[in-house]
Parts: sequence; C-alpha cells; structure tokens
Amino acid sequence: MNAVRKVVLISDTHVGSEYAIWPPGITSNKGAAIPQNKLQRKLYKFWQEDCRAADDYGADTVIHFGDVVEGSNRKDGGKLLTAVSIDKQTEAFCELSKPLVRGRKFYAFVGSGYHHSIDTDIIDDIVKGLYTTEAKSAENLGSIAFLDIAGVRLYCRHGADSAVIYTSRKLEAEIKDAMVQQARDIIPKVDIILRGHLHTYNHVEKFGIHSAILPAWKTFAPDRIHLKNPMGMMPDIGMVFLTIYDDGAFAFIPKIHKLACEELSDILVA
Repeated sequence: MNAVRKVVLISDTHVGSEYAIWPPGITSNKGAAIPQNKLQRKLYKFWQEDCRAADDYGADTVIHFGDVVEGSNRKDGGKLLTAVSIDKQTEAFCELSKPLVRGRKFYAFVGSGYHHSIDTDIIDDIVKGLYTTEAKSAENLGSIAFLDIAGVRLYCRHGADSAVIYTSRKLEAEIKDAMVQQARDIIPKVDIILRGHLHTYNHVEKFGIHSAILPAWKTFAPDRIHLKNPMGMMPDIGMVFLTIYDDGAFAFIPKIHKLACEELSDILVA
C-alpha cells in the first residue's frame, strides 16, 4: 500500500481578527507596521510548525474550507480587528499562506457570507494572488464541491449548522443524508464529507463513509457569539493531513495544538 496523494485540510483562519492568526511584516497603507499581539505570535509559531510538517509529509495539495479572513465584523461594531481593511486582511492571508501552498495545488471555498465582502470576491483575489506567486495551481471552488482525489470522493463545503454541542450526532446525520441521496442517484458516491465553520475537530465513520469537521485558527473571542456559551465554544487549533493510498484506503492525521484561553485562563482570588 503506497501513498498516492497527500492533502492538507485547513479552515477558518479568520485573518484580521485580534483572536486569530496574523503574520508578521504586514504594514498599513501608510507604511506603519501592523504588529502581532501575544496570542497571534503563539498561533503563528504553531502555523510555522505545521508548514514544516507539511513539507516533511510531502503534501501535494492544500484545501481551505472557508472563512479565510474575518471581514468587517459588523455585528460587533467593527471591534476586535487587527486590520479593518478587507484588502489588508486578504494581503495578510496570502503572505501567511505562501510557505504552505508553494509548489502545490490550492483550492479554496467561500465561507460564511458574514465574513465575506459585498464589494469583491475575496476568494478570487486570493486564488489569483497565490497562483501568480506561489501555488502550482489554484481554484475557487465556490460554496460546495465534489472532489475526486485518486479515486476517493470528497463532498466539501464550508458551512454546517451552528450546533457545536453533540457534533458527532450531526456528522452521523449527514452520513445518513448522503446515503439517502446516493440511493436516489441525486449525488455521486461519497467516501468523505468535509466542512469547517464550527472551529472544532471531530471525525466519525459510519457505514463506510467518513465525516469530519476541521479545526480552526481563531481562538475563543469575547464577542456576542462566543459569550453565549464559553465552555461549549472552545475551538481546536490546527490542520489535518489526509493521506490517500493506491488501494483506495485513506487516513486522517490531525495536527491539533493546545492553547490556553487568553480570556478565561486566569484564576482571580476573591
């Protein structure tokens, strides 16, 4: 059994948020440095480790499952942003991604509409930028796509419902839904169902179909969504390697980093 494809799966980088990864060396339009905060320096260290691991792994493809940037964060009044400009967030993501996509196939999905832009297609801008400078090839896959990678069929998208509790039940339900639609000849055969959005890693297998939610690169943030259920919305940080073998078998290799919650890690003595 020999590996024929090695794929890096990433999602929810949310570049631009104060609580998400941000690369060094980015400057404002006036030339002033936009520095990393303490948390972003930790995340960037993890990112560098994973980029080196992808090189050692021999990855040939990178798939990003959406929410590449944070956007304008309108619902929180534009707060909690390292950079307000969508163009600057896009630039930062491209700079961050260069060592990961260099010489590899790169695919990206559109994420949540809230983190997108009504003025420009962020994914198109990123795909063009990285294809011009780094990636072997690059493609915007839109919102949903079926991919055949060495005979293994993936059903991919960004979104899932917002239920972060009991995600295994959701994954099993999606497997059953896929089986029903396959039996009706509505969709092609599926081996793996993949998505992001929930910022937590989970992987289940049932009836020969695998389903997984991918980790993120944004930590707990004190915003209106996370504060509804802090203990239930602690994210997993990292990426997943997917190895596909010549006999049709495949294996998931999660690269998950432990990171204390900056907002909730201090114990106060009352």
